[in-house]
Amino acid sequence: MANLMKSYKLSLLTAIVILAGLLAPVGGLPSTGISFIQMDKIVHFGIFFVLGIIICFEYYQKNYRLHEIKLLIILIAFAFLTEILQYLTGYRQFDIKDIMADSLGGIVAIFYFSKWGKHQASRFLLKFNRKNKT
Repeated sequence: MANLMKSYKLSLLTAIVILAGLLAPVGGLPSTGISFIQMDKIVHFGIFFVLGIIICFEYYQKNYRLHEIKLLIILIAFAFLTEILQYLTGYRQFDIKDIMADSLGGIVAIFYFSKWGKHQASRFLLKFNRKNKT
């Protein structure tokens, strides 16, 4: 378990920050000119896209390959967990559309990473490993 936490420390930190943000009360948010419902879905998509990229990078760094289905299941399970916890707060609601936005953000992140991000991650890891050896 400690090895898992060490290997995925940025993913875990990001997930904790996301969870804290999603469980915080929403009163007093500034107006953006976009309806709250639209902005909420954009935010959900964006945070799960970022989380998905971070998880993909750390998973790829450890394994040098991706298991897209496994990573997607993890992201969707986390999306369900956040919505269940929001429901249990009493001041937030369970919203299936949030889960859909979260899942879409995760799908796009995994697709992006598997098509383009792996190559950039490989170059980064190669440079990083060379610097650490000298």
